[in-house]
Amino acid sequence: MHFEAACEALLAGVGRVDPWRAAMQADLDDGRSAWLWSLRHDAQAAVSLSASLAAVLLGEAPIERRDLLRATQALVHDGLPAPLRARWYHEAAFSFADVQPAQARTWVAAAIAIFRVQADLHGLYRALGVSVYCAQGLGDDAVHPDLAEMLSIERADWPDHVRAQGAHAAACWYSARGDYAAALPWRRRAL
Repeated sequence: MHFEAACEALLAGVGRVDPWRAAMQADLDDGRSAWLWSLRHDAQAAVSLSASLAAVLLGEAPIERRDLLRATQALVHDGLPAPLRARWYHEAAFSFADVQPAQARTWVAAAIAIFRVQADLHGLYRALGVSVYCAQGLGDDAVHPDLAEMLSIERADWPDHVRAQGAHAAACWYSARGDYAAALPWRRRAL
């Protein structure tokens, strides 16, 4: 599928984020139409498209992101391919972290478990970052265990936009604890 392949290419570092997003924005109406069709005819395609479209929509349309994911939540089950479930769980956790943090933590835990089994370090890294973001209001730990693990698996040759997600998670973690001196270098790195 076009959107799924485009998302995989971006995560692999093929191309830059802004041109990729512009190209994907041009195809959004077709993606939405395909998603509506798949809801009635192909549950697996609907789940895949909801995760991919959510990734394309990113911050511009948080309500639409959540609506896409909510509409396919009942379609996500153990019979689907594990990488697809992990991708859906990751996007859902990211999309709902600020409005339903407890549910988001459940979804991101499922994504982390699958990414571990699949040995998908990019996916695991991104999911650990979402886990840190979901947990920023919890506990008083100086460093969240998922933050420590996320930083331990990061590689310098990964695409900048992937590593920026980790830097953003670290900045949010430290900011939530009032440790702005620790957060500042992570904010700069994310920028």
